[in-house]
Amino acid sequence: MKRVWTLDGLRGLAAISVVIYHGLYWHGDLLYSSAGRFAVYLFFILSAMTMMKVYAGRFSAGLDVRSLNSFYRNRVARILPLLALVAALNFVFELLRGGNLVVEGPKAILTATGAFGFGAAGILSNSAGAWSIGIEIVFYAVFPLVALLAHNAQLRTLILGAVALTVLQFAHNLFVFSTYGADTYWPIYIMPISFAAYFAWGLVLGRLSPKPISFGWIGVPAILVLIWISLVGWQSISSLLAWPGALIVPLFLSGGTYLIYCWTHPSWFIPSFRFLGEVSYSLYLLHPLVYFGLTRTFWPANTGNVLQFVVLFVMTSLITAWLAHHLFEKPMRRWIRSAGRSATLDKSEY
Repeated sequence: MKRVWTLDGLRGLAAISVVIYHGLYWHGDLLYSSAGRFAVYLFFILSAMTMMKVYAGRFSAGLDVRSLNSFYRNRVARILPLLALVAALNFVFELLRGGNLVVEGPKAILTATGAFGFGAAGILSNSAGAWSIGIEIVFYAVFPLVALLAHNAQLRTLILGAVALTVLQFAHNLFVFSTYGADTYWPIYIMPISFAAYFAWGLVLGRLSPKPISFGWIGVPAILVLIWISLVGWQSISSLLAWPGALIVPLFLSGGTYLIYCWTHPSWFIPSFRFLGEVSYSLYLLHPLVYFGLTRTFWPANTGNVLQFVVLFVMTSLITAWLAHHLFEKPMRRWIRSAGRSATLDKSEY
């Protein structure tokens, strides 16, 4: 499925965008919200869209035990090993920095098991960025039933459902940002309902067949630049996610994703897309640890040229992610997937 690798390339670019966002903010106090926040929301669209295309047919006729067993084993193999490793490393780092064992211990356990996603993911996670993994874990938990319903529903019904969730998301965000201040909104905002519309539009995209579009050499970069600029990263998060952002952003990100999906890319692009897709998860979870290592051993925080540091930060994070993927993620996935008799039912990387 070459076009799925197109989506993986987009996921990798989104992960790099998060690394750049954190590098600018952590090292130079330069806040460009859309580079980080909306790249994460793009993950939700991509997850739902990819899962719909890979798995929906398997659950279209019903939810049998063998398929469910294989699906959840695959999710555990893909998500939990690296998440548990990162949770353990962050637990150690927090204790070395004087953290409270009574606080950090439960957070590490909740993060390592993925259970934090079913609570207030924004404050229960012990790793920067891992909150979004918690939101996705909740989606994975209900996905087989969602896939069954979405696969058999009429497309217009699915679109109406996505519109309804977009309105509910807007109502939720409007209440949160009009009631809570900048320092207190986070635990209330980081709930599945805040991102349900992104998953819903991803399911809609998963039902659509690609209509080949040729953008030439300028088209795709132009689309990416337009998406980046249009999200107005220098404005406050409430202005982007309350009115009218909560209504516009899911549609804009979904539309851009579909255009990229339809792009008739040259075949030699596929290795790059494959590489970005393979390292995207490791890149997303490990880059805070890379920052910790760089600023304490080689380049002290808040010193030197910020842009030069960000370039070094991105390159080091990519190398670390590649090593982690091949030396830890892939072996752990193979081991978990081969642990049960039904593991052979699903050999996909998803």
